[in-house]
Amino acid sequence: LDTMSQNVFAARKCFVSELVGTKRKVAWIQGVVVSYSDQELELDDGTGVVRVESTSLTKEHFLKIRKGDYANVTGAWRGRISKFQSHSIKALSNPNAEALWLCEIVDCHFYHKLKCHPLLKQ
Repeated sequence: LDTMSQNVFAARKCFVSELVGTKRKVAWIQGVVVSYSDQELELDDGTGVVRVESTSLTKEHFLKIRKGDYANVTGAWRGRISKFQSHSIKALSNPNAEALWLCEIVDCHFYHKLKCHPLLKQ
C-alpha cells in the first residue's frame, strides 16, 4: 500500500468536537459542506465546523463539491491551526449517510472502550 492508503486505513472515525484541543492525528469525519472554494471548504458535522484543505486534490475536484452536500473527509488534523489536511473528499449521495454515520461513530466508540468488538475476538 502507498502512504496515502495507509493513512486512510489508519483514520479514526470521529466528530469534529473530538479533534478540537488535540494534537495532529489522522481522522475520518463526515458532515455538511457549509462553504467552499476551489482550494478549501468548511464542513459542519453538528458538533463543530472545520476548515478542510488539500494539496493532493485538484481545483476541479473541489469544484465538484457544492454547498449543502453531505461529504466524507479523511486526512490529518492540524490542531495548532485548526485545519484539516485532507487526503480524500467525497460527496455522498446516499440519503441515509448521515444517520448511518452517527451509528458508526457510536458503535466504534462503544466497542473501543469495552475492547469487546466481535471482530477483535480471537
